[in-house]
Amino acid sequence: MPMNPDAKILILYASYGDGHLQVSRALRQSFETQGVSNVELVDLFAQAHPWFNSFTRFVYLKTSSIGLYGLSYYLTQEMRADALLSRWLHSLGDRKLRQMIREHQPAAVVNTFPLKGMPDSGPHSGETIPTFSIVTDYDLHSRWIHPDVQHYFVPSEELKTLLVAKGVPADNIKVSGIPLRPSFQAAGDGNAALTSGEAEQAAPFVLMMAGAYGVLRGLRGLCAKLLRDVPDVRIVLVCGRNERLKRYFETAFAGQERVCVHGFVEDIHRLMAASACMITKAGGVTLSEALALDVPVIVYRPFLGQEKENADYFVKKGAALAAFNPDELVRQVGRVIRGEWPPESARTSARNLHKKNAGQTIVSHILEEIGHHPARSSEQAR
Repeated sequence: MPMNPDAKILILYASYGDGHLQVSRALRQSFETQGVSNVELVDLFAQAHPWFNSFTRFVYLKTSSIGLYGLSYYLTQEMRADALLSRWLHSLGDRKLRQMIREHQPAAVVNTFPLKGMPDSGPHSGETIPTFSIVTDYDLHSRWIHPDVQHYFVPSEELKTLLVAKGVPADNIKVSGIPLRPSFQAAGDGNAALTSGEAEQAAPFVLMMAGAYGVLRGLRGLCAKLLRDVPDVRIVLVCGRNERLKRYFETAFAGQERVCVHGFVEDIHRLMAASACMITKAGGVTLSEALALDVPVIVYRPFLGQEKENADYFVKKGAALAAFNPDELVRQVGRVIRGEWPPESARTSARNLHKKNAGQTIVSHILEEIGHHPARSSEQAR
C-alpha cells in the first residue's frame, strides 16, 4: 500500500553531544529531498524528563574525561535487551512517545540514539509502526540492539558482522554510512570560512576542535607547545558552545597572530576543508565528516567508551592518527605538516571507509519499507 504523502516521520535523538542532532537534521533534509516534508525531530529524553536529561548530560560531560563514563560503557556493552537495567533504560520516554504516536500517527520512527523507538505497553501496544535505528559510531554497544527495531543502518561492514553475531538477521542490516549535512558532500572553497587576515597568511593551519561543548582536554598547553615546536604553524581553535572557554583563550592568546579562536562555527565544513589537519575528539559523526572532506585527522586522548573504540578503528584502518600525550601530538602534527602523512594507502583506506550519500540511501530504504507497510485500522488509530 503506498505511503500517505502527508504521513509523519518521527526522528528521535538525544542531546549528549552534537552528533545525534546533526545526523537527525541531515536525515530530515534527505527526507525533504525525496518529497517527504512532514518530519519531526524529537529530543525524547529532554521532552519526557527535562530535569533528568539535564542532570545526566551534566554527568556525562563531567565524567567522560575521567573515565567513569567509559567504565559504565564497557560494563554494559554486552548487556542483553531483556536485562533489568536495559529494560529500564529503554523505557525512558515511553509515556511521551506513546502520546506522540496517538497524536501524529507516524508512518515510521527513526532512532539516531540507542532507543527501541516504540513504547512497551498501553493503548497502542501491538502496533507495528516500522522502527529504524541509525548507529552513529563505529563500535557496537548492546543498547543499540532491541527486538522492536525493524532495520539497522550501520557505518561499516565490521559493525554489520557484530550485529549478525548478536542475532540480528543480516537482511535487517544495511551498511549505509552515517548521514551527514549536505555541506559535507560539497564543501566548496575552504578558505571562505576564514577571515581575510587568516586567508592571506601562507602558513598552514591546524584545526583544533574542542567538541560542541568544549571538552577536549589540555588545550592551552597543546596550543603553546605546537606554537613553540612546529615552526610557522597556525592554530584555529574552535571552542564550540563553551563561551567561557572561548573568552579564556581569547585572553590567553591575545596578540598572538598565529592563533585564531572561534566559538560555535555553523559552516565548520569550510574550516575543516581548508585545514592542514584536524585535532579532535573521536565522535563517529566528526570522523565521518573528516572522511567526506579528506581531512587528515589526529585523535587526541580519546575518552574511554565509544570514542576510544572509534579512534582504534580508524587508526587500525590507517584512516587517522592518534596521540596520547603532548609530545606525541607534536610529532604527529609535524608528520602531517611535512607531508609525511597520510600516505596514499591511508587516503585509499579513508576513501573506502566513506559511504557517500548515506542520508539518501537510508531514506530511500525507509520509504521503500513503509510504502508497502499495511495501514493501521481505524480501530488501532483511535
